[in-house]
This record gives sequence, C-alpha cells and structure tokens, in this order.
Amino acid sequence: MKLKDVAFAIPVGHRLRVAISTTYWPMVWPSPRPVRLSICSGTSTLDLPVRKPDPDDQNHREFGSPRASQPVNPTVLRKPNHDWIVTRDLKAEETTITVMKDNGTFILDSTGLEFDHKGIEAYRILDNDPLAASADMRWTVRYRRDDWCVRIENRAVMTSTEDRFLVTANIEAYEGETRVLRRMSRMACSAGSLLLMVFCLIFVPYGHYDQPEKLHYENHPICPKGADGRHCAGVRGCARARSWEPSCRHSKRCAGPYG
Repeated sequence: MKLKDVAFAIPVGHRLRVAISTTYWPMVWPSPRPVRLSICSGTSTLDLPVRKPDPDDQNHREFGSPRASQPVNPTVLRKPNHDWIVTRDLKAEETTITVMKDNGTFILDSTGLEFDHKGIEAYRILDNDPLAASADMRWTVRYRRDDWCVRIENRAVMTSTEDRFLVTANIEAYEGETRVLRRMSRMACSAGSLLLMVFCLIFVPYGHYDQPEKLHYENHPICPKGADGRHCAGVRGCARARSWEPSCRHSKRCAGPYG
C-alpha cells in the first residue's frame, strides 16, 4: 500500500510506529461489514525512501521569512469557538461525535460588511452495526450591512447501504426573513464514485435535483459601498435604481443597504 509522500527529519535514536486499524471514524467511513486483518509478520515490510546527505546541501539558499499581504484586522463581535463533544449511549451502544464550528462574527471596517459563519456536524455510529453510521452537517452563513441582511442555510445528511452512499442535501437562501430560494437534492452513488460526488456537491450540480421552489422575488447585485449606481446598473440595475435613468432619484449614487 503506497502511503502519501511526506518529508520529515527523524532525530537519531527515534523510532517510527506503524498503526493498522479497520476503522478511522469519523475521518473515514466504516466498512459495511466487520473486517479482520491478517498481518504476515515474517514477510511484511515498510519501505521508506531515504534522502542521503549531499555535499552540495551547504550551498543551498536558506528559506527566508514567509511573505504575506497585510492582515485584515476586523472588529470582532463574537469570538470563534470550536468544540468536539463525544456522547456515549451505553444502552443503545451508540457513539455520537458533535463538532461545533463557530467561526465567529466580525465586521470589515473598510466596507462595514458583517460576516457570521457557524456550523454543527454530528457523526453517529453503533458498535456492531456499521451500516447505522450517519453524518449530519448544518451550516449557516450570514452577511449584514446597515438594514440589509442575507443568509444561507444548508444541511447535508449521508448514510449508506452495503454498496451505496446515500446523500440528501438542502439549501435555503434568505434576504431578511424572506426566503428567496430553496433547493433539495437526493443522490446515491457507489463507493468508487464517492470522491467525485463530494467534489460535485461542493462545486457543480450533480445527480438529481428537485425543481427549485419558484418564489416571486427579484435578486439584484450588491454594489460596493459608495459605488456609482451606473456600475451596478450595467448588469441588472442598481439595488435601488432598477435601471440607469437620470430621472431615478437613486441613480446618481448607489445608496441604502446595498452601497
């Protein structure tokens, strides 16, 4: 089994430990059936490529300090907080791992835009039933400026059978308390195509999507704060001025919560 490549300097006298396991939950989905591993200790080997010292090593240039752009120092309204909570149900023989990912709330002072990202992930599994494993992930992303506020709520649940992964995903978008979009997807795939499915879930539509709910609502682009309304109107109309017309009282300068 080829392992991932890594460069590491091992001090003299130290040893490497090899750990072999049938499970790595919740990092890796469990096998659908109990597994027994057999190790042939007499013929098993661990082959580690070793880079020998080179006399020319002393001529190599040392790495300098890392370079980065000037950090953005936002105003923090709620500090980030990440927790891992393990719950054990002795009667049901069920273990639940709850991961709290609260990235906090902060404001970019240069634009006045407020960010709020937080999520919760729950991973459940039974001792003697790997097919009972489930992953439930919920995230909320919110942006606010003045009296304008939008948020996205999404949830994805994954379970499995002996030969399939089953995924149900739901996403809802809101402006204020008005829901402007809702979409659900249900899909099943074989274990071999799981990686492709996860990639497509994040980046492109994949599998069967229910028709999005049709809502009587019109979205408009968000202008940078203080931007000229003509720059917004060139796409689909300013947030306030639906088109660039001198007669519109909002057309000279993009005002209000959008700019």
